Amino acid sequence: MILNELAQGLRPTAEGVEWFEGLSEVDQRKALHTLVLFCGQARAREDDVPESIARSGIRPTHTRLR
Repeated sequence: MILNELAQGLRPTAEGVEWFEGLSEVDQRKALHTLVLFCGQARAREDDVPESIARSGIRPTHTRLR
């Protein structure tokens, strides 16, 4: 529910970051998995990535898998 509210702009990004950082590693992974499912349902495309990163406020290099 929090991810959905963040996506709709009903919660500020800073609140979402605080919420996410407060989760355990296991719960962070679950939240990210849920987010992937949401993106799939929204039919997100590769072309959506640059705008999504820009709107998120995170550094583009922060999104790279390690």
